[in-house]
Amino acid sequence: MFHQPGFPAVFISAEVAGECPSVNNANVELLAAYMKREGLTFDRVRGQYQGVPERSFRICMPAIHSDEDVEEVLRIMDLARRFARGFQQDSVLVVRADGLCTLQYCDHRPSQRLGWWYKLASHECALGEGDFSIIGDERFCIVSEEEVGHE
Repeated sequence: MFHQPGFPAVFISAEVAGECPSVNNANVELLAAYMKREGLTFDRVRGQYQGVPERSFRICMPAIHSDEDVEEVLRIMDLARRFARGFQQDSVLVVRADGLCTLQYCDHRPSQRLGWWYKLASHECALGEGDFSIIGDERFCIVSEEEVGHE
């Protein structure tokens, strides 16, 4: 089932490939504490990126209905980029309310359009195959625009 229109979100990790588990564990909990201190609404995410298991967070953003919503989205994106840089990440994943996914870099590189957020049925996602995210008991992946027929 393709992403139904909903709330936008930004995904961020504090884990660094090749770092020892105790440092990654500490960084994950430190990032959670920072986000809580900033009043962000977030979920813990388990998944796999480029074949490597990864823990990350989904930070919920408001749908845009007012100037205040725009300001809050800009605040959240600024925090996400600053947190990402601080935890040695080069990008964050942004999922728009309509499901379009982009990789937003923390430096001055332009964003990269990746595809569409897709909710997987339990039989569609075998651990160890491709990139995916698990939030609660739901599994998601990004499908290419060619697979969906969007342009």
